Amino acid sequence: MTLEEFEAATEQELRQKADECFAKSENAGTGDKPYLYLEAQFYINEIQRREHERERRKDSRISTRDFWMECGVLLMILIEIILSLYGIRLSTKQGRDADALMTAQNSVLQNLNTSSAATARTLQSLQSTTEGMNDNIVTQLALNYLIPLTFAYDRAAVRLLATNGGLPQIKVWGFQPGSGDTTRLEKSPKVIETGHTASWPLKPVYDDVSMHTPNGSSVRIPVSFYVENAVQQRFSIHGTILATRHGHQVEMTINTTGIVPGWTNVY
Repeated sequence: MTLEEFEAATEQELRQKADECFAKSENAGTGDKPYLYLEAQFYINEIQRREHERERRKDSRISTRDFWMECGVLLMILIEIILSLYGIRLSTKQGRDADALMTAQNSVLQNLNTSSAATARTLQSLQSTTEGMNDNIVTQLALNYLIPLTFAYDRAAVRLLATNGGLPQIKVWGFQPGSGDTTRLEKSPKVIETGHTASWPLKPVYDDVSMHTPNGSSVRIPVSFYVENAVQQRFSIHGTILATRHGHQVEMTINTTGIVPGWTNVY
């Protein structure tokens, strides 16, 4: 594949290329498998990069929307100030009683102060919301750097694949497909070295979707991993398996939704 073809390839074509690499790895020799897995990871990383780019554009649209909302609020303040000044002038021209004129002016100023205070609170709330969103994005990017695992589905073996994209060593102590109150940890973890891949069976999920999901329909299944990096920091990786039934076949796509420090509901 040339650079132009790679840049023009759709996500479906990239997924197909990754699936071809995994399929070839089944019959490849021991020396060729890492290169096939790395090539598959290359396509998967491009797919995830495009997904992150879409999310970044979405966040950019939200920031633009917030900017115009703030401009609208400032415009409202300006209109309120103009109307208030007009009211004061009108009251001054028509007022015959000095006490009544003073009362009207005080009322207008009080309303202006109340409106300005409410507007200031609205702007502060918008600023806090934007800062919170930025903090969440930075935190999630930092966690993705600490645990660089990428996930894929091996259609031929009906297994979930996890590839270590950069750390010297990642230990996976628990894997929980589907919803459950608690997860039982393994007595010994699966250790994934840099550039290596570990797998877990998805046959129970495959059979359940085949029996209970109508043809052509999809179902989202929660999935969680409980991992530990080389410096014994523990993290929980949460995501979903999008399973779609096509006749007697079930296609699955694994997406991560978040990484949080620590383990919960495990034993």
